[in-house]
Amino acid sequence: MLKILYLEDNKIDAILIQHLVKEEGLDTEFTLVSSRKNFENALVKNKFDLVLVDFDLPDINAREALHLIRKKGIIVPVILVSGAISGEAAVEILKAGASDYILKDHLPRLVPAINRALENHQNEQRIKAHEIEITKNHTILRQAELLGKLGSFEWDFVKDKLILTSGLKLILGLEEDEYLPELNDILAQIFPEDLYFLTYKVGQALTLPNQKNIQFIEDFRVLSKADEQKYVNSTGEIFFDSQGAPLKMVGVVQDISQQKAAEAAISRLNEELEQKVILRTEELAISQEKYRLISENISDLILEIERDGEYSYVSKSLKSILGYEPSEFAKLKSSDLLHPDDYPRVVKDYEKTFGMAKNQFRSEFRVRHLDGHYVWLESDIKISLHSPTPPYPILASCRDITQRKLMQQEKEEALKQEKKLMEMQAKFVSIASHQFRTPLSVIRSNVELLDMIREQGKLSEKARNFRKICERLNGEVDHLTSLMDDILEMGRIEQGNITAHMKCVDLLNLIDLIISHEAKILGPDRNVEFSVEGEPYNLMLDPHLLTNVLINVLSNAFKYSQGAKDPEIRLVYGEENTSLSVVDYGIGIPTEEQERLFESWFRASNTNGIRGTGLGLSISKKFIEAMGGDISFKSELGKGTTFYIKFLKCNNKHEENK
Repeated sequence: MLKILYLEDNKIDAILIQHLVKEEGLDTEFTLVSSRKNFENALVKNKFDLVLVDFDLPDINAREALHLIRKKGIIVPVILVSGAISGEAAVEILKAGASDYILKDHLPRLVPAINRALENHQNEQRIKAHEIEITKNHTILRQAELLGKLGSFEWDFVKDKLILTSGLKLILGLEEDEYLPELNDILAQIFPEDLYFLTYKVGQALTLPNQKNIQFIEDFRVLSKADEQKYVNSTGEIFFDSQGAPLKMVGVVQDISQQKAAEAAISRLNEELEQKVILRTEELAISQEKYRLISENISDLILEIERDGEYSYVSKSLKSILGYEPSEFAKLKSSDLLHPDDYPRVVKDYEKTFGMAKNQFRSEFRVRHLDGHYVWLESDIKISLHSPTPPYPILASCRDITQRKLMQQEKEEALKQEKKLMEMQAKFVSIASHQFRTPLSVIRSNVELLDMIREQGKLSEKARNFRKICERLNGEVDHLTSLMDDILEMGRIEQGNITAHMKCVDLLNLIDLIISHEAKILGPDRNVEFSVEGEPYNLMLDPHLLTNVLINVLSNAFKYSQGAKDPEIRLVYGEENTSLSVVDYGIGIPTEEQERLFESWFRASNTNGIRGTGLGLSISKKFIEAMGGDISFKSELGKGTTFYIKFLKCNNKHEENK
């Protein structure tokens, strides 16, 4: 069925033309459109065999319709059907791509015009397909010539004309547009001694009477325009007419320079290889003798094991390591020699090694000695490549490591005992600390009771001066309680039982609370200078751990700066992290002792007479690291110390808002 798109705004004309086409016997299917939009949509949605267009419509004319068809890449015959059109307009439409034009008062011409347009279109498509195929074949031929370094020529003796293909021009170094080179120029590029031989053979073939077509194959040398020497092979044929007169010579030329170079290289390599084989044979004999001497005198046990499990070589050191003679050792199975716990693993490792020439591994296993006890062996295992063909045997170099294993077992046992002692120590510290707390609590409660009685005035005048005694007792109780807390905390740290429960914390508010707490303890004589830089934000911290750290560092600042300027706390909110500095102007830390400041139980040599356990800073460092922070310090003897604590900014906006 012939599918026709008809652009027409006159329905009567459209019906008339459809009727006329069907009356002429054409099996058609018409799609009628009357506007630019519908015309474009029809072109996109459907495929048509023919397009009929009216010359002029309200929103589109024939010229614009042709432009739309070509713009969309549609190749289809277009016939103009119009009521009236000038000759100039008709010629213009035909130049724009229309196949024909028919006036509406000459409609009987329409069907023949349709048949003619369809036939011409089919012929044009066939011609175009043939042209594409010819171009494709030329391209393939050229690519084949380039890939194969080939070229061809035709020498017409009658017209004295020489034609070269692009491939041959490339071999000779000629320009592509040099289509008809002079014969003498081409002959001048052939090496003189080769040219003499070629001209002799060709001349002889041309002068002999009653010649039929003659084929030839020759190798010769040419010099390209770039002075590059090349070897070429020429295969061709000389054609004669019926009278025996030469007509032309046609041939194919291939660049065989690489082949010739490879042949020369192979020849040189063969000579070198023969010399190397002779030399290598002598070296191998010497090497085998050296190997025999070394393997028989080395302390390691050398084994060569075939794929079937047979021992192709066993060194003499077998006797000293395992007590066997090689002959009796070869009769034993691996399952009889290897320890039952090691046998499956060793067999699996050996099986994996076969066939993997570059694989090498080390294994440790136990082997039964002749007297029945097991010997620990360390074995370096790899494929032995001296065999001419696979499967290659395995080469194993084994040494006795029984003493090393015994020492390792003793060390592991010692570590177990040390771990057990540490656990007992931690348990003792925990029990002792709890036992200390009970009498300390009793002492504190009684001191508080006496102090309450004193304040109520129920004691005599002489007894009322024991206030200082009560304060001293309370101080000692606080000191012992703090010591027990530090010991318990250090025990948990050493056992790895410290966990940070992170949450977003208002650090500014927390420091205010800690300063207030310290102020109640220190009294009105001392204070803390507190400064803040930057816009405050919350941090991901453990408030309990951080409170312990800040109280410890701040109390140290007061404790070691008696009689000096008050300590300072500087809080700086940065874009990526927050820096907290605690500054005191006290006694400082000796330079040679600063690297030990965070060690457990360490106290500087200039702290005599000042209470402390040497645990506070060690615990503080562990707490800071558990929260993902960092603590450091700078100190100068006699001038004071500054501790720096840094934390990353809180990125969890939801938690921060909460």
